[in-house]
Amino acid sequence: MTEVRQEILANIDDVWRQMERLADQVASGKRPLVVFTHPIWQPNVDVYENLEEVVVLVELAGVKPEEVAISVDNSVLTVRGARRDALRGRKQRCYIMEINSGIFERTIPLPAIVDGELAEATYSQGFLEIVLPKAKEPPIRIITIRVQYS
Repeated sequence: MTEVRQEILANIDDVWRQMERLADQVASGKRPLVVFTHPIWQPNVDVYENLEEVVVLVELAGVKPEEVAISVDNSVLTVRGARRDALRGRKQRCYIMEINSGIFERTIPLPAIVDGELAEATYSQGFLEIVLPKAKEPPIRIITIRVQYS
């Protein structure tokens, strides 16, 4: 079974356990300990540009660079991957769980058309920085079209 499929199944198991826990807590009158999250989470990003390039900074603390896939199509950037749950397998009672884990995907509309072939990405201290040079715009061509009357 592929890692991505295993991760999806693990996320389904997590949601099921959270639902059981919530039902138990409601029945006992206790305050819920865990907040539900979307199974595919979206990392925070900053996007900025200058005259030559668009820069995207993605917050991915705890994600291994080899588990990140980046694609670009004209002016849309997609970053996807997975972050492992640091507590998976440990028998502990969690009081606050705010750090997302599992599969993530973020589709980012860019402010300009970029040249994906020249893009560069670096990962440092939990941040993925993607530098995308702006595409050279083709020169404007004026085409004269003859109109025929019938």
